[in-house]
Amino acid sequence: MSGKKKFKDVCNYGHPRTPENLNKKGMCKICALRHTKNWQKKNPEKVAALHRRVKYGLSQEAFNQKMESQERKCAVCSRLFTSEDLNSTPHVDHSHVTGENRGLVCHPCNTLLGHAYDDVEILQKAITYLKEEKWKTKVAIAETLIA
Repeated sequence: MSGKKKFKDVCNYGHPRTPENLNKKGMCKICALRHTKNWQKKNPEKVAALHRRVKYGLSQEAFNQKMESQERKCAVCSRLFTSEDLNSTPHVDHSHVTGENRGLVCHPCNTLLGHAYDDVEILQKAITYLKEEKWKTKVAIAETLIA
């Protein structure tokens, strides 16, 4: 025996060890992806912090300061951010024109702003639409039927 390690043709899980299937560190790409996904499931806070830092340039310290300045509430609807309710997890609202971070909003408000293209005129038209008398009447009728 020469003392050299024998190169295995497969990884520990049976995936072929070919140049196409190895990442830069020499790990099986399939196993490395599985490892990454498991780590992400176990560390959602770290994943969210990394996402905020990479996509929005928002450090964890700046995020924490923003959460405190907003009293842990959505900047639009004032819903309290909680980890139990996926709709109330904080999302970074930002201008798609300037890239500037504006504040933290809940998922429904983030979706609302996105679908309105951050256009104040569209949002104002939506408010006017909801305030129309015919909708108020139907809501009042529905409320009496429920009571």
